[in-house]
Amino acid sequence: MSYFSELLTFYSKRIGVNSPLIASYCGLDRVTVYRFLKGKTLPKDKDTVSKMAEFLKLTSDEKGTLAEAYECSRLGSHVYWERRYIRSFIRSFSGIIPAIPMVQFDTDHLEDLHGETLVLCERNKTIMRIQKEILRECERPQCEINLRMSACINIIMDMLLAAGKRNSSLKIKHLIPITITSVYENDGSASNKNVFIPTASYTSIGEPFNPSFFAHSMYIPPEAENRIREAKSSSRFTSDSVWIGEHELLQNIFKVVRLCAEGFNYEPSYYYTRQEEIGQFPVYTNLLITQGAVILFTDDLRESIVLSDPKHVAVFRKKYKALMEDKPQLFFFFQNVETLIKNATDTIINRSRKLEETEYYYSSLPCILPVLTNDILEKHLCVDSLTTKDNEERILKIIDRYVASIRSRYSADNFNEITFFSESGLRAFMKTGRFSDVPPELYSPLSEPERREMLLAIADHPHLTCHVLKNELSAPEGMLGIEVMDNTLFISFYTPGKGMCFFNINESGVLLAFRNFFKDFPQNELYSEEESREIIRAIAGEPL
Repeated sequence: MSYFSELLTFYSKRIGVNSPLIASYCGLDRVTVYRFLKGKTLPKDKDTVSKMAEFLKLTSDEKGTLAEAYECSRLGSHVYWERRYIRSFIRSFSGIIPAIPMVQFDTDHLEDLHGETLVLCERNKTIMRIQKEILRECERPQCEINLRMSACINIIMDMLLAAGKRNSSLKIKHLIPITITSVYENDGSASNKNVFIPTASYTSIGEPFNPSFFAHSMYIPPEAENRIREAKSSSRFTSDSVWIGEHELLQNIFKVVRLCAEGFNYEPSYYYTRQEEIGQFPVYTNLLITQGAVILFTDDLRESIVLSDPKHVAVFRKKYKALMEDKPQLFFFFQNVETLIKNATDTIINRSRKLEETEYYYSSLPCILPVLTNDILEKHLCVDSLTTKDNEERILKIIDRYVASIRSRYSADNFNEITFFSESGLRAFMKTGRFSDVPPELYSPLSEPERREMLLAIADHPHLTCHVLKNELSAPEGMLGIEVMDNTLFISFYTPGKGMCFFNINESGVLLAFRNFFKDFPQNELYSEEESREIIRAIAGEPL
């Protein structure tokens, strides 16, 4: 049975109705509704789901839960949650990123430890002890936190964000374990046995959030637990498989990116693991090390062990250093434009793209470098604020090489990229003259005639496949750009007060998730290519 049929059956039994009654109200055949209830088939559209929800007298929350269950069953849980996390990530870039305050807990009454070992069996006590050690570390002139923890323990991630704001010299080394659960074979197919929803992670208030249970559902499909246990017992992995984690990284990728973007020294690395809990015995899989203490804690923060003996701390720091060896960086974060452009140019020139592999680009503001003329580029390029007379010529050469590599790429006969625009982003470009390819500090805004010229050039470009989104994904102010290449994912966005931030992500699970997101973007949410070109032309002709 599907999650949808389990939930529909529960709601039906709750008010004592059967398939003929539901069928009569919805104008369906009773055999069809019977098949819905038994999980043999799914409704063809959301309207049918809405009618059934209305007949079953569901609350607004329950209607949302049933709609989620329908989408999850229609797409498959793996795809559904993957797409949902990426949408959430994209929508997070609104141009204004709210500050995350330090979580307030009363830690004054906590006694200082002097060479003692403390075992805590209460969640709040574990949280308070972790916060106290983080705050104490931030008071040191040279402060460093070593962390081995999933990125989905939100309350600790929030503490780290707030701590970085408190002390800009804070250095955080974060080793993120990615639990292996799904295997995609070479042909792109996936074993049904291994594709399932993620296991529980934890929200900032500590309540378990398990996608299989749905936020407002009153009924837990028992089959979900069986599928999870069955998949976790599987050991069928091949050397050529692409291993995908349980979405814990996708679920909270925004906070990991923000920790880098805040400007303090945050180094995320990752590795793959298949560690499991044995029965109900709590496994202290998470580790936080400061200069004064070591804290081992469970995923749910309900139990922890605190060590403060300097000898113990020294042993764990040595072990952590050994554990970090050869672990790949999760992100390559570029803090200056020169490094970014060099890396982007080398990636474009040296990429080993398969001819049949489509690349994808999403931009909250249009990318216009492929159609930018040399005259406009030279007129608006402004590197004075970033360079001195001694290196201005070198910077200009780097930019020229970058622009040439992009033009060459877009003019190639084997170029195969689909670009996604939003109408609000196109109109924002017309109003501001700003675009997303180059950091705004490198150029002055384009004039009104130049903006119209660039949009018309995009609409008429023979090698550009453009789709305008019917619904906005992110606000133009965030200047978000996402480029999915064969082996690399580029993400750029604007942070008020800090400028542009650029990331190069190579982790295979994240890269594949973003590729699938754009590859299978719902066609009903896109204008056709011809419609998109007409929309771009129309916006170029609108009065400002």
